[in-house]
Amino acid sequence: MKSLREFFNDVAEYAKTGWNGEILPTWIAENEKGMTVYVTPWANETEKRMIVAMLKERFKEEGVFRYGMISETWIVASKKDGPNPYDEYPSLEDHPQREEAITFFVVDSTNEKIHGRFMIRRDAEGNGTLDEMTHEMGTFTGRMATLIEPNAEQTRH
Repeated sequence: MKSLREFFNDVAEYAKTGWNGEILPTWIAENEKGMTVYVTPWANETEKRMIVAMLKERFKEEGVFRYGMISETWIVASKKDGPNPYDEYPSLEDHPQREEAITFFVVDSTNEKIHGRFMIRRDAEGNGTLDEMTHEMGTFTGRMATLIEPNAEQTRH
């Protein structure tokens, strides 16, 4: 079985090759039987909450021991002691200094996490290219990163 780092590299490759100017929110879940891909577009926050709740239940039922998530996002650089970008703009989509990226992460049932992204650079016509991948370990939290319960015995890597 692949290590979490190898799984992360597979998810990154899926994100890079699956991007054709846009990519829908995509989850890659692994259990004892193999991998399953879920493509989960949502139109609003209510749909996003419903999808996350449904996936959490599905992952539990199917014995998922690790998963990855890929999504296009808006990013605003902020300084550690600077203002929070959300203070003035409820959505980063409205922030004048936003940047577009494909972000992705993997998490396993030991709660080990790896996060990465490809920044998207668009020309005047809106055509995009992807920068080189950047990644870091364990630097994110949130409802999408907690869809499986920690269980060290269940993880296979």
